[in-house]
Amino acid sequence: TPGKQPVTSVKWASIESRDNPAQQKFHYAISVLVLLVLLSMRNNPLMLVKMLALVLVFSLVGRLFIKPKCYYCSECDQKLPDDKLGECPSCNASLS
Repeated sequence: TPGKQPVTSVKWASIESRDNPAQQKFHYAISVLVLLVLLSMRNNPLMLVKMLALVLVFSLVGRLFIKPKCYYCSECDQKLPDDKLGECPSCNASLS
C-alpha cells in the first residue's frame, strides 16, 4: 500500500552444538599415555611415577582448556565463540 514501508524479513537461526574434534584427539593422546604407563610398570617404578604425573598434567590441561562442544550457526555454518543468544557475526541471523 502507498505510504507504508515494506517489512524487512528477519532471519532466525539456531545454535548447533557439535563434539569438539580437538577433544577427541586429546583423548587418543591420553589413551596412548596410559598404555605407556602400563608398559612401564613392569620394569621401572621411577618411570611409572613420571608417566603417571604426565598423564595427570595432560588430564588437567584438557579439562581446563579444551571445550567439549563447538557451536555453529545453523544458517551459515559459522563457528561461534559460545552458545549465547545474539547475532551471528557472519550472516547476522538472530540466534536462538
